[in-house]
Amino acid sequence: MIPFPALEMLCLPQQLRFSLLSCFFFLAGNSTAKAADLHLLPQRRQPVALVVQHNSLYVANKHAGTVAKVDWQQGRVIREWKIGNHISDLVELSNRQFLAIDESSHQLILISSRNHQLLPVIKMRLAQYPVAITVAANRTFCCVTSLWSQRVSVIPLKKDGNNQIAGFGKANVIDLSFAPRCQCLINGDQQLLVAGAFAGQMAVLDVPQGILRDYKTLDAHNLRGLTLSRAGDEVFVSHQVLRGHVETTEARISWGGVLDNVLRAIPISEFLEGKGKATPAEVPSPITRWKIVRLGERGRAGGEPGAITFFQDGRIATVLSGVHEVAIITAFHKSAARISVGQRPTQLAVNDPENALFVVNEFDDTISVIDLTTHQLMRTIQLGPPRQVSAGEHGEHLFFDARLALDGWFSCHSCHTDGHTNSRLNDNLGDHTFGAPKRIPSLLGVAQTSPWGWNGQQHSLEQQLLSSLKTTMRGPTEMQARPNLQALKVYLQSLPPAPSLRHSREESNVLLQNEGRRIFELRNCHHCHSPPSYTSELTYDVGLSDEWQQSEFNPPSLRGLSQRSSFFHDGRAKTLTDIFYKFNHADSNNLSANDFQALLEFLSSL
Repeated sequence: MIPFPALEMLCLPQQLRFSLLSCFFFLAGNSTAKAADLHLLPQRRQPVALVVQHNSLYVANKHAGTVAKVDWQQGRVIREWKIGNHISDLVELSNRQFLAIDESSHQLILISSRNHQLLPVIKMRLAQYPVAITVAANRTFCCVTSLWSQRVSVIPLKKDGNNQIAGFGKANVIDLSFAPRCQCLINGDQQLLVAGAFAGQMAVLDVPQGILRDYKTLDAHNLRGLTLSRAGDEVFVSHQVLRGHVETTEARISWGGVLDNVLRAIPISEFLEGKGKATPAEVPSPITRWKIVRLGERGRAGGEPGAITFFQDGRIATVLSGVHEVAIITAFHKSAARISVGQRPTQLAVNDPENALFVVNEFDDTISVIDLTTHQLMRTIQLGPPRQVSAGEHGEHLFFDARLALDGWFSCHSCHTDGHTNSRLNDNLGDHTFGAPKRIPSLLGVAQTSPWGWNGQQHSLEQQLLSSLKTTMRGPTEMQARPNLQALKVYLQSLPPAPSLRHSREESNVLLQNEGRRIFELRNCHHCHSPPSYTSELTYDVGLSDEWQQSEFNPPSLRGLSQRSSFFHDGRAKTLTDIFYKFNHADSNNLSANDFQALLEFLSSL
């Protein structure tokens, strides 16, 4: 096994701390302080997107809610402007205009460059939790994916006489059956391809008609790269593949048998040959044709591939976020060149004339610049002054670090994507057996759901974490892992439950929910799923057995239930309706249709 690489904490000299604090208090107390001074503040930035313009980069910082202008040749930040609260994406409209989305205020923001400053000039309310944006080549519309509200918004862009964007038209909002993230326009911008944030769902939307055209599925999860090839004939997808019935032994993990990291090229025809119209409840059809390249090998895996970009000479680059590298692929049958960059690279942009590749490193607030001729790191650009990293941030870094697993195959995030779940099965020793794979639970709100594990035998969150590191990831030894358990615990304790689909779509029916709550209590559902966490510290036999005839399980929390795509310990129920009608859970077959609808409304509101 590879040794566990510690993530070092930054410690500032006293004089530097005093200088930075003085700068902060000056800016906080001086109403005439310029936006250009923001880059002097030692704060968490969390860069997530960038735009290349000649010698300049414009970098969106999610946590700080800012956009920074960077001179990449000089390797320094020129200015930084406060744009919103949590900027989750940034795209270019022209040399003087950008579009950004604010995930926490649920807004689309038009940004203009005036007098050498960036100003948010128009804001528009979006479907809740927007995470990614793409713009049509002719700049007549943009598309925004919204995570927890499971929606896509197609928004017309209004132009003035100078061909500049002057406003937004009314959004056409399309509902999906999964939480979306990555997207790309295909077929001359006539269709929008959308990938699920957690599992392998994909959707094809007809943009002119504003309808859901088809659902597709891929044996994959953690789809973090989705890009149309330069020729327009293939869609490239970077993702992971979890084989749920393969035991998490060292031998199986070391060959990529448990969880693999791949780049897949799918013919565009796979997405254009489907139905003319689909519904959110429709069963997806599988994608059947592709070419594939594995990212990594025994002894050096390529944990968590992400964003993809292409070069003019045909090479392909993708980030390997979990091992803090970038892979450059010259051909599908050849090994990739791999370059170490900053902590958790997530986005890429290329400057072909300058033969330079820019990499956004989310966890250490840096931009890496790679020379595409030599495949060497040219420089690392710091987006702000050094600062102390909190215990929660340190835990977050560990959670997303694939180097905690044997050879770097996967991280905690690989299965618990963004703290949630990929909804797949995993055959680890969490229940002290092999041969009875269990559904991967969501960790959102996990601090309030003790005990842990499907059998409820872990009464300490630290012990559950240690067990996962040792028997699922086969990474650091117990002595190496123990110093990091507290940081991981602090991070997990900070994760709130997933917001309900009903509330995210602002569709709550309060009267029906109240009636559903009454039925929930009348049928004694609260005995096993007790408020406010809607779980219990006990285990119960509800007539479901695993392959070893174990039938007593700790009930999962019902918080965020509407954001899951499978249920029970082995995922045998695919919908909430299946739980009650197919498996007669809690003797529910005698529910009237009205009572059943009320109960579903209540459960979907949690």
